[in-house]
Amino acid sequence: GKIKALFGQPIYETENLENLFSYCILATSEEADLDGPAVHEFGIRDGVPYYNETELSLSEKEFEELYTRLF
Repeated sequence: GKIKALFGQPIYETENLENLFSYCILATSEEADLDGPAVHEFGIRDGVPYYNETELSLSEKEFEELYTRLF
């Protein structure tokens, strides 16, 4: 309930306890440079928190387009 109160409705919801819902959250910082495009996945499974970071393979043009859209 706290996550929904903070971020609103998720992209999807299921009855699967391992994958109840999903959000796409953009986090930026005015103090840090963007190292590269990455997907950050985190959550709790079987009571244990987890975190995965996967680098996106983008061409220089795709990266510039993404950077322009985000900032």
